[in-house]
Amino acid sequence: MSSDAIRVLSDGTLAYRDRRVGLYIRETSFRGGDGRWEPEERSLPRFNVARCRTLEAMWLSGRAHRYVVSTREDGLFDLKIQGSASFRALRVCKNCLETLDWQGFQSADPAEREAGVRAFVLRDFFDRYGRQVSPGSG
Repeated sequence: MSSDAIRVLSDGTLAYRDRRVGLYIRETSFRGGDGRWEPEERSLPRFNVARCRTLEAMWLSGRAHRYVVSTREDGLFDLKIQGSASFRALRVCKNCLETLDWQGFQSADPAEREAGVRAFVLRDFFDRYGRQVSPGSG
């Protein structure tokens, strides 16, 4: 998928074709700083729901090709971890929540931000912003 295929809507969310979507990195080696395999949640990629500084940096660095589109609402993502397929829950990107000021995220203290990330539910996001978008909206 080309990053040109992703549209940024006027509310800052992301769309592919006629659907609001999330983006995430599917293939991960799951390696920690010491090079060992780490099956911990903190080692997993985050998923993005808005045009945030994380996505901007990836687009500018030419690494956007690593991202794939997700249309799921259950919070599970199809990952390839060291070559093996796995469905895993991922956390939302903090920078996305800040961009959207999701539930007052911008003015929250660090503990509230962490709680906001943990409490984020994709279905709530789609209930608020909707799933379908008109082909020409942006």
